[in-house]
Amino acid sequence: MWTRTTRLILQGFRSARLEDLVGDCGLQAELDELAARHCPGERARFHAALYDALAAALLLISLGRRAGFEGMTLPWLFAHSVMSGEARDELRQERLF
Repeated sequence: MWTRTTRLILQGFRSARLEDLVGDCGLQAELDELAARHCPGERARFHAALYDALAAALLLISLGRRAGFEGMTLPWLFAHSVMSGEARDELRQERLF
């Protein structure tokens, strides 16, 4: 089951697959450029840790530019990524562990 935020974020995208999200957001060229500078050649692909981290960072930056996400912070993302109201309240208090 998706959270309200997940539905909002993924609205209009083909799928939640990292590769699809990068393509749908028009980030592939920028990701390829970053990968050429930072990833070993054989690891410049999806499912390689650094490549996926670069892709996720680009997506996060892109998300922050979307309407309704201008004040986005990591605690806000954490709080909106859980289904349980109790867990959400715990995250809002910034107690992760």
